[in-house]
Amino acid sequence: MKVPSTADAHRERFTAIYEANYHRILGYALRRTSRDDTADVVAETFLVAWRRLGDVLPVPSGRRTLPVLTRTTLGPEPLR
Repeated sequence: MKVPSTADAHRERFTAIYEANYHRILGYALRRTSRDDTADVVAETFLVAWRRLGDVLPVPSGRRTLPVLTRTTLGPEPLR
């Protein structure tokens, strides 16, 4: 039996967070930016989440942290 590596655990945790939150973050971004920019905002949010998974997402689901990352991605002004 193979013992999961840290990278495997990291990837599994991120995948679970992504699947649980993608539609919430997509809806959030759609309400605050243009349709043309939404995909970029969502992608950037999850890129930051991946890079900072250990210290930014202490809550297992990421439910409280991901909207903050999305707001940071959007900046002070909505992109509309």
